[in-house]
Amino acid sequence: MVLDINRDLVRHILGTELVAKYMKARKGDKDEHHTYCSACSAVIPYASITKGKFARCRSCNTASCTWCKQLAHEGQECSLSDDKRATTALAQAQGWQRCFRCGRWIERSEGCNHITCECDAQFCYTCGSVWKTCTCNVFALEAADDILAAEIGEALMTTEWLRMEHVRIQAVREEVFQEYSDTLRPLEELRADGQEHPDSTRVALQHASRRYLDTAREAHHAHSRWQAAQRLCDALIALA
Repeated sequence: MVLDINRDLVRHILGTELVAKYMKARKGDKDEHHTYCSACSAVIPYASITKGKFARCRSCNTASCTWCKQLAHEGQECSLSDDKRATTALAQAQGWQRCFRCGRWIERSEGCNHITCECDAQFCYTCGSVWKTCTCNVFALEAADDILAAEIGEALMTTEWLRMEHVRIQAVREEVFQEYSDTLRPLEELRADGQEHPDSTRVALQHASRRYLDTAREAHHAHSRWQAAQRLCDALIALA
């Protein structure tokens, strides 16, 4: 059941000042990265948060810490409650990283060091610095380059082996074709003279024909494997 509450009645009971504070706070809640003043509890929009950790209240000019929600204490550690202290200890033990802007603890389950927080801040998961201001990812990129270079080298060797295999099978195919031609020639001569060719010659011709077809299929497959390996090499080299 939805109740239709008369705003004039609410203003009459609570007073204009309190209702105005409520409406202002409600408007501020639309900013999902806001915080609250430690002195007067007014909403501090994200635009008023400086250095990622301190927020200046527009109502009373008090500076508050966005992490512990107490008065600003630049250069000093936050005075944490037992629960927050336990959370911090757990986060540090697990190797979580804290967002430099909003103070959220971030746990990376998979992926690279590039972290984008809910507040849109981007930082390195290894050291917590603003993204692309540290050298942590240089080593990751160098390792990736080494892996890519190794894969390219392996792909090149595989491609060369398949090319040589294709050349070998092509040579066998030509030999088999020559054998087939040599077997077929006497039969054509007998047929030209109107003579019947012996059964043994017919069997030899069938055997040569089957062997030639098998070798031709093998040569086709070898050529396909070689071309596929060459395409893989080209793709890896393009990534380098």
